[in-house]
Amino acid sequence: MFVLCVRLALSEAECQRLKATLSFNEGELQRARDELAGERTQATIDVQTKAQHADLLRKMEQINILNDSNRLLRQEKDSMQPKIDALESEVLQSANLYGTTVEDSSSPMISVLWGCYVIEDGVVFFVTGVTAEI
Repeated sequence: MFVLCVRLALSEAECQRLKATLSFNEGELQRARDELAGERTQATIDVQTKAQHADLLRKMEQINILNDSNRLLRQEKDSMQPKIDALESEVLQSANLYGTTVEDSSSPMISVLWGCYVIEDGVVFFVTGVTAEI
């Protein structure tokens, strides 16, 4: 009987040890699950952040391209302005020689000239694009 009591006590002690081990392992499992969930959340945030960063870089590149294009267009405009002024002056002088007046183009004519002067019926028109009266 004494042997049975000892075996029972040993079995109860082993059972308590196994319960403690199980409890510890369950805690470790929960911590691992929490850490995995955190890592997944962080990975999702990282992917979104990288996508936003790539989008921002693309937009910055587009802005730089537009700035360069705008700068080049301004330079071209500035370099052509003296020639435009000279041509306008020349047309005004020619119009004065012929006793005509210079007006904006608004007659019922169609022109595909861009930035040119056209003389029609003794009047000088400055054509700034395709114009038509409808």
